[in-house]
Amino acid sequence: MAKYEYLILDVDDTLLNFEKCELNAFLRTMEACKIVPEERLQKLFIEICDEVWLKYDLDNTNNADILKNYHKYYRSYAVERFVHLEEKIKTGMPPEQLSALYFQKYKEEFWPEEGAIAVCRTLSKYCPLVLATNGLTEIQRSRISPFMNYITHVFISEEVGAIKPSSAFYSCILNTLHVNNPAVCLMVGNSISTDIVGANEAGMDTCWYNRSRKAYNHSMKPAYEISFLPDLIQLIK
Repeated sequence: MAKYEYLILDVDDTLLNFEKCELNAFLRTMEACKIVPEERLQKLFIEICDEVWLKYDLDNTNNADILKNYHKYYRSYAVERFVHLEEKIKTGMPPEQLSALYFQKYKEEFWPEEGAIAVCRTLSKYCPLVLATNGLTEIQRSRISPFMNYITHVFISEEVGAIKPSSAFYSCILNTLHVNNPAVCLMVGNSISTDIVGANEAGMDTCWYNRSRKAYNHSMKPAYEISFLPDLIQLIK
């Protein structure tokens, strides 16, 4: 018998390797523009993404404005990074078109974390698996499709109308699943703020997926910590 009634899984940097997906999508975008995606260009794109992300402050999920307008700001961020890139490399393509091309490539990228598919296949036999992710519907729906044989429910922030770690996001999960006692749910994710703290505040148990073995830096502790996804199997069985 499973230890929990529902296992809720984050997507990016939990089931999927976000950096590999992002980098490969960029390489393929540049190739489509007839530009050799050398290492210098890859580093430039990462730097631009980081700078523009900080400008929009999209990690500040405690900010009421970010909570309300996250997806609008994300779409602006997605285009603006290509505005800056175009200034550097001159593809001749409008930034909006470059961004759309990148999104098309990104939707096709599937780089699962080690053991992710096997873990989902195994755990789906013990309890329902649920996905919970911040992101745009058009992007995330495509990227999670290889997992869908094992998933009962998907919660994407743009569809929910709220982002992790807001109470509205987690309340939507609990209400949809008809869960009265949140402690029957285990939330698994890599983000301390959105996955661990957000789910803990909603009353769920949590498991921090800490692939890089970083130090934990928040007073609200997860019930479990793993650095290898297959370790989840023993927690759930």
